[in-house]
Amino acid sequence: MASHYRDSRIPIVFSGSPGADDVILVEGDLPTPDIGTIVRIGSTSHSLRTICCACCSPRGMLENAFMRLFLDRARGGMPYFQRVLVIGSVSFEGVVRSVVSVDIVVRSRYRLSESAKICSR
Repeated sequence: MASHYRDSRIPIVFSGSPGADDVILVEGDLPTPDIGTIVRIGSTSHSLRTICCACCSPRGMLENAFMRLFLDRARGGMPYFQRVLVIGSVSFEGVVRSVVSVDIVVRSRYRLSESAKICSR
């Protein structure tokens, strides 16, 4: 019997054209497209958690942003989005990738797209 698994987590992409049903996660003051829902993130250099249990470790700015996006989407507090498009530097991409792979709650709701290349400006 064939397995028909569909990954329903929200994809995070690092390249491509933004769409009206995208959230655009932008590092700092970089220019933004005129379409989609824009979310700006400041410095994330210290966003990654230290080694300890999830209940004792505070979440960083990026982790909290992903949590708020998911909850706002689920509660109807923002337009329903299909994916998150990341615009930022190579180091910002690295932090986003690390957050998704390390934070179990973020990883349960989001996934890195297989065509994940940086979309820097």
